[in-house]
Amino acid sequence: MRLVLNIQNSVVDVFNGYACTTSICIDKTDGRKWFVQNYLNYLTIYNENYDFSISDYFYSDYTYNCAINFFQPENIMNFPYITYSVPCSMVKDIVAFIRDRIIDGYYVCLFVNLRYIKQYNKNSDVIHDVFIYGFDDEKRLMYATGYVNGQKYSQINYTYEEIEKAYQYLNVDSPDHIYFDTKRISFFKYRENFKYDFSVAKFINDLKEYLNIIESPSINTRRLCYGRDYSEDLVAYGNKGITVLKEYIKKCILSKKEYVDMRQVYFLLNHKINMKYKMEYLLEEGAIHDNSFVFEYDKIISLAKKGMNLMIKFYLTKDKTYLENLIEHLDRIYDKEKEVLNKLIKCLEKYIQFEKQ
Repeated sequence: MRLVLNIQNSVVDVFNGYACTTSICIDKTDGRKWFVQNYLNYLTIYNENYDFSISDYFYSDYTYNCAINFFQPENIMNFPYITYSVPCSMVKDIVAFIRDRIIDGYYVCLFVNLRYIKQYNKNSDVIHDVFIYGFDDEKRLMYATGYVNGQKYSQINYTYEEIEKAYQYLNVDSPDHIYFDTKRISFFKYRENFKYDFSVAKFINDLKEYLNIIESPSINTRRLCYGRDYSEDLVAYGNKGITVLKEYIKKCILSKKEYVDMRQVYFLLNHKINMKYKMEYLLEEGAIHDNSFVFEYDKIISLAKKGMNLMIKFYLTKDKTYLENLIEHLDRIYDKEKEVLNKLIKCLEKYIQFEKQ
């Protein structure tokens, strides 16, 4: 038997927990509305010395972190997917479990030990989540998505034997995911009766929060969504995260670090791609009347891609000049986006006034 559930190319692919859930929503009318309304704002955690910079999305509708495997309020919130989970201790035959869930129409997200999956080429234990959306008994393959050796989020095939062994050796320390419950298996599907009303007024408010024109009333609550004690750390909201990232890069240059967290630069790039998607939606819905905002985000994305390329070149050469150039690009991204979004806010406010007439 072969069965492959439908997935779309995910707009938000910085983390597997976001990519897998959004990939089953954005081809549905109300699921797309929900996506555009959410995944706009993010927090950046850092310390006063800028030793690190960690950015992460949260839902605009609620205070929760977006990752499906972080914890699961999905069944009591107005989310476009319904989620269940079981402890790994209840599942002995993981291949049979995955097959049964997919036959029932559920997608599966679980943690495995990547050391036992050949494509990842790991020589030590690495615990990470994988998203599985299909299977083929004849070929003995699972159809999945993930990140292989730092490459972009993509579709991957695992053999039944790899999944069995990777699941069997899950019971090891997982320093990268100590705040996740790696010993639970999540399965979810689109909520067919899901309804959602996109609000332009709320979108404007979220843009103002992102630009720090107004302060988020729940910023202290939102920091709890990370599930760990960040009481000694600082929080930047929205586009202030770009400034934090810039200071983190400066600190890396001064301290002559050879490792700089490339994921944070990719997060920035992915956020701009996500914002362009939102501009396209607003254009389709008539909230904006020309594609100038889409074109402007093309320019911002181009800057972010150049920044990512500079990051890659630094990794290959360890030449700090590339990091210095990256800082200049971050300044340009910050200034350009601020200009574009301030214009967008005025445009959307006029749209609301017109709709009221």
